[in-house]
Amino acid sequence: MRVLLSDENISQVVFANNPVSGLLIVTALLVAEPTIAAAGLLASTIALASCVLLNQSRDVVSAGLTSYCAVIVGTVTLTLAPTFFHQDKHYMVWVAIILGAVFSVYLTSSLNNIMGSFNPPLPCLTLPFNITTYILLICVQVWPSGREDISKTDTSNNNTEQINWSQEKPPPVHPTEIRTSISPSSAVELNTTSALANYATEVMVGTVVSVGQVYAVNDVTTSVLMYAAILIFSPLLATMSYIGALLGTLTGLTILGRSGLVQAYSGLLGYNSLLSTAAVAGFFYVISWRSVVAAILNALFTSLIQVALSSSLQQMGLPVLTMPFVISTTVFLAASSTNGSGLVRPREISTPEKHRADHVAATVRGSGGSFSRPLPKEIRTDISTREENGECVAV
Repeated sequence: MRVLLSDENISQVVFANNPVSGLLIVTALLVAEPTIAAAGLLASTIALASCVLLNQSRDVVSAGLTSYCAVIVGTVTLTLAPTFFHQDKHYMVWVAIILGAVFSVYLTSSLNNIMGSFNPPLPCLTLPFNITTYILLICVQVWPSGREDISKTDTSNNNTEQINWSQEKPPPVHPTEIRTSISPSSAVELNTTSALANYATEVMVGTVVSVGQVYAVNDVTTSVLMYAAILIFSPLLATMSYIGALLGTLTGLTILGRSGLVQAYSGLLGYNSLLSTAAVAGFFYVISWRSVVAAILNALFTSLIQVALSSSLQQMGLPVLTMPFVISTTVFLAASSTNGSGLVRPREISTPEKHRADHVAATVRGSGGSFSRPLPKEIRTDISTREENGECVAV
């Protein structure tokens, strides 16, 4: 029961490996919609059972490192149900969640083995979630509609070319673009101070909602609770997460202009950059000015990738999910293998604050307990010569 409710696999999605944070995020999902929370908990339970079958180590299971992707497979699949699942096939939503949860665990374990062979090892991030969800969504688009189209086809002439396998393809949406609680007046011209203030306010609300969109939830109260959950785990991580959401939203608006306002209001432009900034600035890298700069660049590139991918995936009626975060962040994490990059990996994943403290402590030990620079070579040579001559030297 503790694993079901708390827990690290629920909050690990936003890098908050803390049972209290996990419980608070579950509460936030319940506030938004109980069925979404149920989907996440069901996927979590199925994933944890799959971890046991895989004989995963207790530490890995308790930290949710192989089951966190299943959680968002559950919440996102349920949220997408009205668009991708026919009403008479609604039971398929829960079947898809169960199958997706199991598959994501095996896929996560496999990708961890593959990407762990790199030097330094790379995390698979939410790639298993993306692969699993895309497979589910493509399957449910084709199978039910294809079956219906076959029944409508004139079989007397055996003309199979009449079957339209893409009929009634769902529109290109993000999970919660369907249920946006903020209703922007997109037709209003930005020509008055009042209008500008209203747009700015709704955009800022969108930066808050971005964290909820990670779980496919568009609700301000839920998002505030989720930020609180991250704050409990690490104030630094919460700060960098919000900065990422802000950067992603503003960058997306700069590129898309007014056509991106609806996405900005509902947090769709910020959730990928939120994850990207949190991953680089403090979680996978020790916090420093270099990692902060890298995190900012990562947020910007993530936003660019999101705009590009959205345009391509529209043609298939698929949401962008968290692929922009995965692509951009993997590139930036691979940079630590470059000599002289200045980006330091923590020896053990914990909070950003602890990563920094451990790094400082290691630096002190490595310098003999002092941050003072070594003496120049000329002075060291002079001291050695004078010591050989029996002179008393004070340094």
